[in-house]
Amino acid sequence: PEENAAMKAVGLRFDAKAFPHTLVVARDLTPILRTLAELAAILCIGTLVTLALGFFVIDRAIRSSLTPIASLTDQVRGRSGERLDSPIVLPGGIPLELTPLAESFETLLSRVAAIRSRERDFIRHASHELRTPIAALGAITELALSRPRSTEEYARHLKSCGESADN
Repeated sequence: PEENAAMKAVGLRFDAKAFPHTLVVARDLTPILRTLAELAAILCIGTLVTLALGFFVIDRAIRSSLTPIASLTDQVRGRSGERLDSPIVLPGGIPLELTPLAESFETLLSRVAAIRSRERDFIRHASHELRTPIAALGAITELALSRPRSTEEYARHLKSCGESADN
């Protein structure tokens, strides 16, 4: 009767004669909610662990695949200006796309080393060619200043210096 009155208060009509028996089944939801909360926590922790493990595996894979490139970079950086034409040792596992680049770089360094060698030879020959006239000028000047001379004698020595400079 109390339920009947509550239902009538909200506007529902319930005819007890049509339903002679009313069965109310209820269950405590606390264990189900606890199980759902535990499953949600397990799912969150599992997701975080999977992401961390995936990040670690991907990081290791990328680092190991870049090891040959790092080795090649170290070889190039370790070259001094005196040993530009030493060959580059291509590390195993280098990507095929980088092999032509490394070979081209080695060719370029060989050409630079050849140019530097020719430059050193030129400087050596030029300094030799300059030493001879400079030595002659020094000798003539020293001879002219070795004792007092007349203006004509100094002029003759200066003319000799000019001729040595022209040669």
